[in-house]
Amino acid sequence: MNSDQYSNDAPAPGQVDHWEVVWRGVAESDAHIIRGSLEADGIDAVVSGARREYALLAGSFDHGDYAVFVPQDDARRARRFLLSRGEGRNIIAEPPEEEETTTADTVRFVLAGLLVLIILTGIIYFASR
Repeated sequence: MNSDQYSNDAPAPGQVDHWEVVWRGVAESDAHIIRGSLEADGIDAVVSGARREYALLAGSFDHGDYAVFVPQDDARRARRFLLSRGEGRNIIAEPPEEEETTTADTVRFVLAGLLVLIILTGIIYFASR
């Protein structure tokens, strides 16, 4: 995270792996209200964001200038809490779990590629006759 763009409340760079964004919005005040609500429910939360007063003058306003982070272990609970409060439009979806690629998956992918190559070679061969 760039310290020029984000508040000092943001998770430290070495701790980013342990925090997850659960909410994003355009108003700093809303972000702090969300943070306070989560903390009142027993979930640690921090606000991170950039002030972009000039954006309105330039005719553009980026959605999502402020984010609320919670510890990864509390992220699912925080999302459910926010959803129950009607914050669905600003909730950041849970990141998909990383799937490990197995050797069998790799072999299947290679065999499928070879099969496609054989079929295309046959089509090109018979089309040129």
